[in-house]
Amino acid sequence: MNLALALRRLPAGVVLLGILPLLAPAAVPLFEGLGAHTRKITTASPEAQKYFDQGLTLMYGFNHDEAIRSFQKAAELDSAALMPWWGIALC
Repeated sequence: MNLALALRRLPAGVVLLGILPLLAPAAVPLFEGLGAHTRKITTASPEAQKYFDQGLTLMYGFNHDEAIRSFQKAAELDSAALMPWWGIALC
């Protein structure tokens, strides 16, 4: 069953909090104040480097879900960079 069909079958007034993330995926933020840890990776994108460093910091802090989101964003920004995929696998 596709999402549009499922939405039409819901009764009027139903709060769709469970499906809102599917409808509009949240942007991945760059958090401030996580520290200055960095690990240089091979990338042409300075922004991908920032997301990778953030992912590493979040992973070390055991926030694996946010770390994976950061690594995924880094991989999206530079598809040739391999280390974001390593980070996802490590989590």
